[in-house]
Amino acid sequence: MSTEPGGAGFVGREHELGRLCAAWERARRGEAVIAGIEGDPGIGKTALVRRFTELAAPRARVWVSGDEVEAGLPWGVLAQLHRALGGTPRGAGPWDPRADPLFVGQDLARTLQDGGELLVVVDDAHWADHSSMAALRVAARRLLADPVMIVVVHGTGGGVTGVAPPPTYGVGDGWRRLFEADGGLRLRLGGLPAGELARLAVACGRPGLSPAGAARLHAHTGGHPLHVRHLLDELPLHSIVFGHGPLPAPERVAAAVSSRLGACAEATRELVAAGAVLGRRFSLAGVRDMTPATPATPATPATPATPATPA
Repeated sequence: MSTEPGGAGFVGREHELGRLCAAWERARRGEAVIAGIEGDPGIGKTALVRRFTELAAPRARVWVSGDEVEAGLPWGVLAQLHRALGGTPRGAGPWDPRADPLFVGQDLARTLQDGGELLVVVDDAHWADHSSMAALRVAARRLLADPVMIVVVHGTGGGVTGVAPPPTYGVGDGWRRLFEADGGLRLRLGGLPAGELARLAVACGRPGLSPAGAARLHAHTGGHPLHVRHLLDELPLHSIVFGHGPLPAPERVAAAVSSRLGACAEATRELVAAGAVLGRRFSLAGVRDMTPATPATPATPATPATPATPA
């Protein structure tokens, strides 16, 4: 699913779009909305929000984002926000690492309240610096009868990118309480259903995906849009529609997982090898039977069996 402006390759998500548009209508009527959109990397979060902003057509829209390289930069995201709003804070500036998020957030709340109808998007919030997110949360808590909607887009730990998330990946419980409060909104994106994958193939310039082929793709990828697009790009459509057995992992994913696996301890590599033999899902008892010499370690009841088929 595309993350480019204009939504090239965007399909489905009608339910999520409907909920976002309904929340925006509430905000326009003077009921501030704090929304959270979460999901694995590549699941289509940014594409969904871009499509929503096209439909909402707000009078004013501000889009800022976190960045992995700048995650430790104090006030980096808030500085983006102030520049986009065309103003500067009245108190200590977001460029001052000594500034208190409480006071900066109170000042930001007044700025947001003075701006009229406004849609604020914080993309990749899991990479945003702590100071900015703390101040923005203070501001969000002070928005009540204001035509403002804040959309916080953040990742979870899965996906098919092959990049390990940091221990603090995601947003804190304070934000989740805002999403789940009365008037808030929390959306957790999963994979697309099989029927949407045929539409996605058409949008990607690969028409001709049969219902059986779409079902096979869905069984293999869980409907993960980025995973599906990788396979549509790399495999002949005929092999997807008429082939049998498991589909290969996308080359980029296989290379990333192989690199990470090579850096693991021998016992970990043996565990993955045993899982690859057992199948896509397996129990700890099955692994113990395959590797009797390996000490048992805590594990979840169902674990992906092979890096060649990431879920």
